[in-house]
Amino acid sequence: MQLSLSRNPYLICIVLGAVTAIVFSFWVIAYHAISGKTHDRVKKQQSIWLHKQPVSYSYTAYAGCMYTIISKVLVIDGNTFFENVAPEEDRLVIDKLFKAASKGLYEASSIEIKYHSEYGFPELIEVDWNKHVIDDECFYKIENFKLIE
Repeated sequence: MQLSLSRNPYLICIVLGAVTAIVFSFWVIAYHAISGKTHDRVKKQQSIWLHKQPVSYSYTAYAGCMYTIISKVLVIDGNTFFENVAPEEDRLVIDKLFKAASKGLYEASSIEIKYHSEYGFPELIEVDWNKHVIDDECFYKIENFKLIE
C-alpha cells in the first residue's frame, strides 16, 4: 500500500493537524517557561519588599490608562495616609502595584517592569493590554520614595 498525500484528503488533514499540534505545544511550553520565570521574579521582588519594607516612608504614585491618577502616600508606623482623599480603588499603594504586575503578566500582550534596587517594589510598570488596539496602554510609577526616620 502506497501512501500518497495528494490522493487521500483525510491523511492530509491528519498530517497537518499533527504538525499544528506539535508546533502549538512547543509554543505553549516556551511561553510558560518564559512567563514562569517572570512570575517567579515578581514573587521574589515582593518577598524582598515584605522583608525590607520600612515602617515609615513616603512616595508619589502615578497610574495612567485613560486618565492619570496621582497618589501622594505617607506611611507612618505602618499606617497609610493619602494627601488627597480619593476613592478606595484610586489609592495607589505598593501592594496594588504587585497585583497589577501579576495581572499584566497573565493578561497583557506585553509588559515591562522595573524594580527598586534596594526595596524590590515595582518602580515602573508599562503594560500594553492588546497589541492590536491603540490607546490601551497603561503605566504605574513610583517616584520620590523616601524613608522617614
